[in-house]
Amino acid sequence: MRTITYDSVELTTDQTVYDFFKDWDDVRGDRYNAEIEANLVRRILNNPYDASQSLLYDELLIPRSYNFFTEVKGPIITDSASPGDIDILGVDKNNPHLAIGIQVKRIKAWITEEDKAIVKANQIGKGVEQTRYMFKKYRFHKNYLMLVIVADTMYRRNDCQIFRNLSLDEKQDVYRHPALKELPEQAGVFTYEISQPSSNAVHLTGTLAAKVLKAAVPVEQESSTTESVIQFLRMQG
Repeated sequence: MRTITYDSVELTTDQTVYDFFKDWDDVRGDRYNAEIEANLVRRILNNPYDASQSLLYDELLIPRSYNFFTEVKGPIITDSASPGDIDILGVDKNNPHLAIGIQVKRIKAWITEEDKAIVKANQIGKGVEQTRYMFKKYRFHKNYLMLVIVADTMYRRNDCQIFRNLSLDEKQDVYRHPALKELPEQAGVFTYEISQPSSNAVHLTGTLAAKVLKAAVPVEQESSTTESVIQFLRMQG
């Protein structure tokens, strides 16, 4: 997985040595896996660290000429049926016929005080259903299901915060979920993982990781979708 780990400390005038990825200076912050899905997506795309979006560009192999928009409805979404919106829309304004539609499903995870991992993968089926509808009704150039694993790993038994993450074995219910086989053959799927390894708020200390499990197969975008994308871009100014 492409992985980025970061930590922040407060600089003071009377200190010359600073420790990173340690617990002694952490302050209890909000737990990130409590965020609702829509806020989570916005935070990923508006993260103050450029690395957050870089993971998307680099892992999906798309140029920086693409811009990402969230919770996209009209004029692209034409009715209230599933999917109710496009969770993330990637568009190169010079190539509106090469848009990327992404449906997002949050997967809550945490480490208990007994160092046991709990991973709630029950929403994957719903994400697959929404991605299938998106592909059938709008047929973007590339169509993806994005599984956002949000893990509170503060209680992982390791003195160094860098290594307080979910193991590969602990995520097998995600990677091998049977519903993923029901995706359209051309649709891709990737994971975006956010680990909160300390009591700090996640904007101060965290680990970001992304991995494409199945690359989307480019298809010829529906002409009506391209027209709607062009209208959408005009509305953005």
